[in-house]
Amino acid sequence: KEKSVSSFVDAAGVPMVMTKNGVVVGIFPLDHIAWTPAFAQKATAAASAINAIPGVTGKELWITGTVDPVARKVLEEKGWKVQDRYQEQIFTMLGY
Repeated sequence: KEKSVSSFVDAAGVPMVMTKNGVVVGIFPLDHIAWTPAFAQKATAAASAINAIPGVTGKELWITGTVDPVARKVLEEKGWKVQDRYQEQIFTMLGY
């Protein structure tokens, strides 16, 4: 109930959802994220777009795979809550 989706948002061309409590969540089926120049550019653009949306209370990134420690550190320093292997939590919650 806390994280019910209220709308979809466009974060500089990256589709994300906004929860009813104002958190913007990006959910991606990726094997691994590393802090590369291309990813840094996209993450910076997405964060700028999100920061321009009224009512945003937080930013979360959910990845099915893993996140490189450097990428995690930089993202968290930029205000992202990073959740990797999120599908494992969902499957556990559902009893699988």
